[in-house]
Amino acid sequence: MKIAFKYGAIIAVVGIVIGLLSYLLGLHDDLSRMETANTVTQVVTLIVSLTFMLLAMRAVRAASPDSSLSYGRAVGTGTLVSLFSGLLTAPYLLLYGLVINPEYHELIYQQTIAEMTQEQADAAEGMMRFFTGPIWLAAMAVVMSPIVGALISLILGLFVRRAPQAAAAPAATA
Repeated sequence: MKIAFKYGAIIAVVGIVIGLLSYLLGLHDDLSRMETANTVTQVVTLIVSLTFMLLAMRAVRAASPDSSLSYGRAVGTGTLVSLFSGLLTAPYLLLYGLVINPEYHELIYQQTIAEMTQEQADAAEGMMRFFTGPIWLAAMAVVMSPIVGALISLILGLFVRRAPQAAAAPAATA
């Protein structure tokens, strides 16, 4: 669990740094730049997540006395890494949305209703404001991170798993 926490924390810190850099560079100030920044952030975060989930699985395998890693343990490790990442990211998302950049959620709301007709936007306004707000996004980080992490781990685990090494046969006596 210590390994999963370490790598989950690394993923969370990298995601937070990317988010803060986007904010400091003014990429969360208007809708067009925000869309581009979010796409880049999602791609970079996916690559970082894949890399550190893989490293966590390899670390668990290396820590095993016989250098083995079952498929289930690999998937469990990746899921735990993602869970810790989501748990550590959620407070930042709340802080970012409520204190650092409260206007960010208005942009998300505008982006969401841009694809709706005016009647649809008017009918769904209250619900859409809730689902684009900081509390909901933080909750979704906690819920969706382990789900997505488990799906990714199902694939990564195929490449990282290793059967236990058989003990060397004793030498034959003559």
